Amino acid sequence: NTTNDIYKHTLSIMKFVIVLCLFGLALGAPRPQEEEAVVLPDEDIVEAILEEVVKTAVEAAAPPLVAAPVEAEVPPTIDAAPVQAVIKTKAEGEPVVVLLQETSPVIGAVFTHELQLDNGIAETRSGSEGPAGTSVMKGSYTIPLGNGEVATFNWVADENGYRVESPHLPIAPPAPAHVADLLRIAAEQRAAGITFDGQGSRVQA
Repeated sequence: NTTNDIYKHTLSIMKFVIVLCLFGLALGAPRPQEEEAVVLPDEDIVEAILEEVVKTAVEAAAPPLVAAPVEAEVPPTIDAAPVQAVIKTKAEGEPVVVLLQETSPVIGAVFTHELQLDNGIAETRSGSEGPAGTSVMKGSYTIPLGNGEVATFNWVADENGYRVESPHLPIAPPAPAHVADLLRIAAEQRAAGITFDGQGSRVQA
């Protein structure tokens, strides 16, 4: 395999390099008065040392073998199905069918309009003449809620503004006690002819 090839190749190179180094040291050593024969180390000893060095280097360079993690099997949990109210609604993408749509001709401020859809939404609207040439409109609309209930809103639009009545509208909290005192003071000032400008400063008579 690849590891064995690397091992053999490295062993050959290092063996050659070490032999050259030892030979160079032997040549460079000071010579005695009488020439002595250069004694090189035994080839078997050099080879044994090289094998040990290369083996250590290869083992250090090789990636450690890590056992694959064993995942414990966890039994699947069974979640209880949530209890939901059964509400009849239109499927997504299903067209809404108009059950009733009638609008009378508009004569001045007088008209009637009625609309009913098969998803529970309904609307009625009518107009009439109001005082001093004004018009009065009133009507109602019904919307099915997600909890199975139906919300109905009745409204009127006349010279007093737009007003809506429904038990599904939020109720404002009661006004603090000092508000009643401020309203009483304002009424007394108006009765006394005291007025204020847009900046809140009193207008001198």
